[in-house]
Amino acid sequence: MRHILPMVAGLLLLAACAPAGPGPARPDPARAQVTMQDVPSTQAALEARLRELGFMLEPDSQQGMIRAGILTGAPAEWFICDTIRVEDSSGDSSRSRLVDPEDHKTLVQIRVTSLGTQTNVDMKTNYYGVYRDRFDNNLFDRNCVASGALEQAVLSVVTPSPPA
Repeated sequence: MRHILPMVAGLLLLAACAPAGPGPARPDPARAQVTMQDVPSTQAALEARLRELGFMLEPDSQQGMIRAGILTGAPAEWFICDTIRVEDSSGDSSRSRLVDPEDHKTLVQIRVTSLGTQTNVDMKTNYYGVYRDRFDNNLFDRNCVASGALEQAVLSVVTPSPPA
């Protein structure tokens, strides 16, 4: 019994020092919606909402397809970006810094298609954090993930179809 107590104490100490595992799984935000609105009015409502949120729309968007982006200054609450380690490219492997994004940008593509008497809205988003390499002062992009705030804000203008 005496030999077991130190071993148990040691295991408890190791468990307490172990890094925490990944946080709780974050569900993907809703990116699709079905509505009773027709395709042209759904597309017009979505385009207006994107403009309100600060997006620049591609001028040659075709019926049923919306492409838009914010290339600088997208709201940080739309993103979950990691703090990343930047290493000195001069060859000194002992020099590195942790950096957070200085800016954010996002690209959105929304497909609006007819389903007979209903309209389907399918939204795809790409999120990027813009980081600065503190050793050479260059900017670079890294993918980030959605917080769900943008998807909710955009799709809120589409009235969902009642459940069948």
